[in-house]
Amino acid sequence: MSLVDQNDSKFDLIVSNPPYIPTEQIPLLDALLQYEPETALDGGEDGLKFYREIIRNAPILLKDDGAIVFEVGINQAEPVSAMLELNGYNVAVFKDYGKIDRVVLGKKY
Repeated sequence: MSLVDQNDSKFDLIVSNPPYIPTEQIPLLDALLQYEPETALDGGEDGLKFYREIIRNAPILLKDDGAIVFEVGINQAEPVSAMLELNGYNVAVFKDYGKIDRVVLGKKY
């Protein structure tokens, strides 16, 4: 039996702005973004690679009542929300100043 509660080594919150550009769209990006290293942009084939990884590993990192906050790309709020919901999170989506769904919050229940 451990003297330290296992939950003490976990986090209340994960905040992430992972690479979310689909690989095939990187060459089409505005020239202003070309200074970014490709690893900062490339979210895999569908742009969702890192969301899957973070959600998959969240039970190891988060307390039982923890939360995840993601920045998402255009048209990604719905699939990221669905992934969180399938993994036991209540979800809220917030828009940016351009009225684009930009932040997805998943709270464990």
